[in-house]
Amino acid sequence: MASNGQEGQAAKSSQMAIMRAIQQELAELRAENASIKQKLESNNEGEGEQPRPSKTQATSQPVRTETVEESAQNPPTMGTANTSAMQKNVCRHPFVDGIMETPLPIGWKTLVIDRYDGTTDPDEHIHVYLTQVGLYTTNDAILCKVFPTSLKGATLSWFTRLAPFSIDCFDALTAQFETQFATSRPHNLTSLALINMRQEKGEPLRAFVERFGKTALSIHNLSPEVVLHQMINGLRSGPFADSLCKRPAAIMAELRQRAAKYMHMEELKDFKNKVATEDNATDRRLDKEGARKAPSRPPAHPRTQRFAKYTPLNALRSLVLEEALHTDLLSTPRRANTPPNADTT
Repeated sequence: MASNGQEGQAAKSSQMAIMRAIQQELAELRAENASIKQKLESNNEGEGEQPRPSKTQATSQPVRTETVEESAQNPPTMGTANTSAMQKNVCRHPFVDGIMETPLPIGWKTLVIDRYDGTTDPDEHIHVYLTQVGLYTTNDAILCKVFPTSLKGATLSWFTRLAPFSIDCFDALTAQFETQFATSRPHNLTSLALINMRQEKGEPLRAFVERFGKTALSIHNLSPEVVLHQMINGLRSGPFADSLCKRPAAIMAELRQRAAKYMHMEELKDFKNKVATEDNATDRRLDKEGARKAPSRPPAHPRTQRFAKYTPLNALRSLVLEEALHTDLLSTPRRANTPPNADTT
């Protein structure tokens, strides 16, 4: 019982000490507010107009006074201490007053773009962002307000660390954004990159034109005359290059139109060659299969006598054959060649 009483008395004394500290701090803040008010009134009398209170005074002072007054009426507990700590940890935006209060347009939908993480071209992200938001509005305040939703990771952390009230328009925001992530810009190509481009051996005309055009698009402020000249120089000898030598193209649009015709001719020729090759391969395969499946030659039948009975010879066979040769009934057989390794002795 004695220990419980001592604990209760200690709690009351600590609570009273906290109350006295809060009341003292409240009195100091009221005195500071009174002095600031007096200075503002003296400035108004000297300049003839009422100055606008600073952002720090307009935001931090009233909020602090109200918090202290509420704390004086309600002694602090564990829950209120955690709440005040959470309020201090809330990240403030870097925009001036009025930007975050601007309402979004009717029918606004979430942006369908890849959020920027700081590893790609920042200029390209700005262009994609403006294209998406431009479908709904061009209001500068909304451009600033929605921009953080297009960031993620390290870029979003960078945005939350910007100084409060440091951004008053979208141009200022993009300037800091592009400066911060300038190292993520890709290397800027020049017209010299087109000089070394050549159509490789066996490379189709369509593949070369697409490769050349992709490189040309990545070069800023490129002259069309330079593109036309370098593309003609990069072509391999062939029907299209011969056509350009006979009748040069005046502009890139004409060059692309003429190139498209030769692309179709080249692709049609390749298709026919491919079909012919496949047909030849099929014919050879069928011939091989036919040779395997061809029926074998039937076995020769043994010779048999045509008649059952013949007239018997009344002379020697040598005499009969000699007489037949003299009467041209039989032709003399051709003498066979002697084998090279035969024994002629």
